[in-house]
Amino acid sequence: MKLTIMKNLRRVALAVVCLAISVAAMAQSLNVPTIIGDKMVLQRNSTAHLWGSAEPSAEVKITTSWNKKPIVVQADMLGRWLADVPTGEAAEKQTIVIRSEGEKLSFSDIMIGEVWLCSGQSNMRFTVGNTIDVVAALKKPNPKVRLYNAGQSSSLVPMDDIYDVAWTTSSASNLRDFSAVGYVFGDILQRELDVPVGLINASYGGTLIESWMPEEEILANQEFLTGLNEAKVKNAQKWKNRPRHNAAAQYNALVHPYINATIAGVIWYQGCHNVNTTLDHYDRLLNRLIGSWREVFRNPDMPFYVVQIAPHTWEGIAGALLREKQAKVANKLEGVELVPTIDQNERTGDIHPRNKQVVGERLAAVALGAHYGKEVDFRAPQMESIKREDGKIRVKFSNAEKGLMCADERVLGFQVSDSKGYYHLAEAVIEGSEVVVWSEEVASPTNVRYCFDEFEGNLYCTNGLPVVPFRTDFDDGRLGARSFYDTLSEMTVTVKYRDCFVKRMGDGAYPWSNKNWVLHNTMKELEGWEYLQPRALEKGEFTPKMTITAHSDGYIYVLARDIVAMSTREGWEVIPCTGMPVKDLDKKGRSRGSLYLCRHAVVAGESVTIPATEEMFGLHPIAKDIIYE
Repeated sequence: MKLTIMKNLRRVALAVVCLAISVAAMAQSLNVPTIIGDKMVLQRNSTAHLWGSAEPSAEVKITTSWNKKPIVVQADMLGRWLADVPTGEAAEKQTIVIRSEGEKLSFSDIMIGEVWLCSGQSNMRFTVGNTIDVVAALKKPNPKVRLYNAGQSSSLVPMDDIYDVAWTTSSASNLRDFSAVGYVFGDILQRELDVPVGLINASYGGTLIESWMPEEEILANQEFLTGLNEAKVKNAQKWKNRPRHNAAAQYNALVHPYINATIAGVIWYQGCHNVNTTLDHYDRLLNRLIGSWREVFRNPDMPFYVVQIAPHTWEGIAGALLREKQAKVANKLEGVELVPTIDQNERTGDIHPRNKQVVGERLAAVALGAHYGKEVDFRAPQMESIKREDGKIRVKFSNAEKGLMCADERVLGFQVSDSKGYYHLAEAVIEGSEVVVWSEEVASPTNVRYCFDEFEGNLYCTNGLPVVPFRTDFDDGRLGARSFYDTLSEMTVTVKYRDCFVKRMGDGAYPWSNKNWVLHNTMKELEGWEYLQPRALEKGEFTPKMTITAHSDGYIYVLARDIVAMSTREGWEVIPCTGMPVKDLDKKGRSRGSLYLCRHAVVAGESVTIPATEEMFGLHPIAKDIIYE
């Protein structure tokens, strides 16, 4: 009995102590935001900033382990204070003590080195643990790279702090959920510069560029405001209850809290969500985003490195137009560089390529060459000029002094236009740092395009950097030929399946029996071919097993909507740029995505079986002639 009473008394005493500590913490006037704390990294050889709150008009004294003389500032009438802190050369294991009115904050294990902001949407947020290449870093993370993972949040008003976040080491557990592109970038910088590196990850999937800009930038430009409002109306149901789509929503929550910080620069990977919303003025939006961030961070020359969006399944040339606008801004603004990813689709059409190592390496090369003055080839080849000669077009490239090369036997992705402006597939031959382009169908080509669609390029500088996609015309509506070269196998196939109808390809063909969804802009090579229209699946129902047998050597084909799933199936290949848009006639032509041509090499008599699976909904066998059993 006595023992029980003593235990209860100890519990009460402990509760009282905890309550007292909690009350004291709540009453603490001296505070700093979470970006300031143990394990943080401060920018070297600069005037870094420390800031926070204290008693109104109180004196705040900052003592650092690397400065001999304490720094003293006074809080304003609202208790806000900010101190300029000289940092000097790179260092580790530093400490900071902040005192005011009898209160004290102490921070340890601080590093001085290079601090970079990693921002954008889902491809910047794509984590180390989800990659197929960077994941290897979890076995031996770099202890001199520190991480501040800001999380995903939105706010209608500018915030002063990001709660429940702290600087961490790059241990495997912390690194697993950190930006893969950001970590590769920081890891290379650390090893090449031999200084600590701090990475701030402020990225959020599915966000518009407008949500990363200060609200006044949107309100001050009627074109920006009108475009955003029109996008909200167009996507009202889709964007319902998604505050991240509001102007300044991510800037307020994920950038404004640390605009007092001193950073070396920004790496930016965003744009996908603007392709179908405010594409028309993305270049002006990006221009103002860069300008506004340089203003709020008080660094007019702050490096800003833009990653081009990778090929996906956007209709027509919409994705190419956004990539063009990214390149336009990078070529125009000082201190802004472009990182192309036209060759980085590990799975055709995947909006989230799982290989992030090369993207991080290219960003690091840009920083090392452009900002840190290292001898590094970091600028990708870009079209400089063209010359029309003897029924061909000669394209000259900048940043290709060491010559060009092709990753395959044949250069793919070029198109030339005829006198009416229609584009035809073109042959291309490399001649040093130039490419000669022509088409047997065009006697006197007028303009040329390279990968100005969703085709994945294979033309490189000899330093390994891919040629940036381009066009020499200004016709945003012109589609022209798809970048597909191989002759289709016009064979007969036998398909064993159930509950299907044999239909003919062409514009207006409807792949699903219970939906008024029709194909638009069908490939001319497929017009008149037969395809199977399977019975639509009920909710929770799986497709039955499908067996396709070839009557001759060549390829068998299917049309698929889930091309990521198809690209992971053994033997199957998704053919880039064969996407045929599916329109919903009941809803004023609303896009329902695209169907892509996929192929599997076979010999006569060979059968290919596709197992029963839910993910194959939207798959349609297609051939010159189909025998349906």
